[in-house]
Amino acid sequence: MLSMMCIAYLYFGRLWMSSHINQTPVPLGQILGIAMRGSKAHIVVNNYIKARKAGVEVTLEEIEAHQQAHGDVSQVVRALISAKRDGRDVSFQEACAIDLKGEDVLKTIGSPIVTLKTD
Repeated sequence: MLSMMCIAYLYFGRLWMSSHINQTPVPLGQILGIAMRGSKAHIVVNNYIKARKAGVEVTLEEIEAHQQAHGDVSQVVRALISAKRDGRDVSFQEACAIDLKGEDVLKTIGSPIVTLKTD
């Protein structure tokens, strides 16, 4: 029993520490709650950290909800970071809708749209 508690502490403690080091603090209780609700805590927390560090406005709850809906959280976050870097305004909800429709969200919103001018 003690060894299981130590393993759990190391796993969740590492996520907690990583969030604090990256200045996107996530309470340990919230990380445990994510795991208890059946989500993959490392995917949710690590993508939250990536998004927030890149300046993408998203909550931990939104990321968890998309992960629970069997969406590809990593692709959505990458696409939003790419769109933000290119100066395009795309919401997390829009990106999730594209992802859940089965489209390649990174290809759809992650790369700038190039228009050709014909005269």
